[in-house]
Amino acid sequence: AGDLPPVVVVVLDALPTASLLDGTGRIDPELYPHLAAFAEDATWYRNHTTTAAATFQAVPALLTGRLPELSAPMPDVAFHPGNLFSLLAGTHEIEAVEQITRLCPADVCPREGGGALRKLLGDAVEWWRGGLLAEHDAGARILPGALEPDRLDEFLAWVEDQDFTPGERPGLWFYHLVMPHDPWVVLDDGTRYAALDEEPYGLAWHDRWDAGTEVARQRHVLQLQAVDRALGVLLDELRAAGTYDDALVAVVGDHGEAFTPGARLRGLGEAQFDQVAWTPLLIKAPGQTEGAVDDANVLNVDLLPTIADLLGIGVPWETYGVPARQVPSVRPPDLKPVLSDAHHDLEPAPDSPYIMLDAAEGFARTMAADPVPGEGEGAVWQRTRFGHLVGRPVAELAVGEPADAELAVRELDRLATGDPPLLELLAPTDLEEGTVVAVEVDGTVAAVAPVTPAAPDDDGDRVVHALLHPDAAGGDGRVAAHVVEGPAGSPTLRPLRVVD
Repeated sequence: AGDLPPVVVVVLDALPTASLLDGTGRIDPELYPHLAAFAEDATWYRNHTTTAAATFQAVPALLTGRLPELSAPMPDVAFHPGNLFSLLAGTHEIEAVEQITRLCPADVCPREGGGALRKLLGDAVEWWRGGLLAEHDAGARILPGALEPDRLDEFLAWVEDQDFTPGERPGLWFYHLVMPHDPWVVLDDGTRYAALDEEPYGLAWHDRWDAGTEVARQRHVLQLQAVDRALGVLLDELRAAGTYDDALVAVVGDHGEAFTPGARLRGLGEAQFDQVAWTPLLIKAPGQTEGAVDDANVLNVDLLPTIADLLGIGVPWETYGVPARQVPSVRPPDLKPVLSDAHHDLEPAPDSPYIMLDAAEGFARTMAADPVPGEGEGAVWQRTRFGHLVGRPVAELAVGEPADAELAVRELDRLATGDPPLLELLAPTDLEEGTVVAVEVDGTVAAVAPVTPAAPDDDGDRVVHALLHPDAAGGDGRVAAHVVEGPAGSPTLRPLRVVD
């Protein structure tokens, strides 16, 4: 094939396409300027879907071109010998970071260790395989060491450590960034904050939402904004090295996740299968300078064949996936399979291990998505019609008679203090559902939130659940609260009793 171009692949974890959109089917440029700009250079496959809702199966499907199977559950090279790394090992210098999978052959991506340590690690791998599979089958969260709070810093450090300048052999740079996957503890600028618990409020057994979806999505979007900034750093480094123009650059989500009350976070259900299955795929071909949108029925198993097709090389093993340019002629537009297991509410097709999604309905829902309906720099903080009050000094606002109600704020003495600061507020209340509450910290409105039903295992029937604006941190942490009433343009704040 002659001199092959460099290849850059970034897999983002737990990213629904819906989270990126502005309600018109475009990537929101105010929230995600770097991804929006990349889409101007790349081909965006908007109708791309995963064939598995779990990383264990989804990432191997991306990198092998083969449909996932429950009979090959371990995401390592022993089960998946034909993959992106083995395909390009003879032509490219490979720098790969796999957080969950182990698809890169050991002689291509050597692991540290030797002698007695190597034997010890071998034993650990066997234990990991047995114990991990049993826990995975039981529904446990299986991402050991990959969910640390500094995982974005590690990605940025890896980017800084790479030499992207053209060399004797082209490079393959691969990074699986386990973000915006929860825990959601990173703000849009990359700084950390603390939440009340590792488990998002209202998510029962890390499976199904009982409450808390508004704040969970808000935290998810903020973390995704930080990911966008980090991707901008990578793309800038590629440009500075003179590699970007000639490189094949792909950004893809392994699977999505959903923020629908009463539904599962990642299992497919009728109400939210679009958020779980539709994930972003953007590929800039070598030399491509103009963006394009392709709404063909592309699946995640098409990534590997598409990369090979753009490089002008063949894939020496059988794949279910095909190059994206061939999809319209070889795949029916309604064929959207996702591997079934016990964590889904939808049933598989008869005599099949795959759930067949409603392709037209899912794509239509995705294109209409607008998770942050507000506009402007502070849109993600604008909840309710009084969201514009965030950041306003209370002294500038109309304050009326006190309301005969109270908020029992949990961890009140820690709120907006500490390093990192505690920014999640949860307060059982006797206020009526739908009442709007403004939370004040050190004299400034730090959040506006409605009264919502509490999670079933909570004290009381109703709560105020909010994320405080980070500007609230760094002071004395004096918390007050007000019922907000009246027109959106001239509201009145009525003080509430705040207790611990």
